[in-house]
Amino acid sequence: MRPQRYVVQLLVIVLGFHAFGHSQSSENVRLSITKDVMDEITHNRLASVRERFSPGLKDSVTENEMKDVRNELVRIAGAFQEQISQSTRTVQGTPTYVSKSQFEKFKVELRLTFNDSNQITDFQIGPISDLSPESMEVSAKAITELLRQEHFDQLNPLQCAETWLLCEFARALQTH
Repeated sequence: MRPQRYVVQLLVIVLGFHAFGHSQSSENVRLSITKDVMDEITHNRLASVRERFSPGLKDSVTENEMKDVRNELVRIAGAFQEQISQSTRTVQGTPTYVSKSQFEKFKVELRLTFNDSNQITDFQIGPISDLSPESMEVSAKAITELLRQEHFDQLNPLQCAETWLLCEFARALQTH
């Protein structure tokens, strides 16, 4: 009776390692896809990016809309310089795969989510600030207060420009 129990325990352990290995390989595949997608975007190969989309995402985003977003990204963030990192994070319970890159004026973050077939189901790209969320909030409040008091001469142009460009890019993406 004991040898059968050991066989069952061994089988559970082997299957557990197999499932864990599959999960890790799926994550590595998706991180690799995320890196490739950023490469394809920076080299203006948007048709190959769209080929990776799920049918629902293909229906909601045309290639011309992708070109418009890419052109707006380059206009605001400048020329691509290098990819910095790929990572995963969980956003509202959904695994999200992130590629960070350095462009001429800003860092840019690409965020992708995938279905079980490794097709892209959500796609977000835009400049990100080097400031912490707390610093951005303090900066925005300070700018708002100076504007409210009409102290235009005291505004820091670099601080305003970074905040304005990030907001302007977000607004441009919402229209597409």
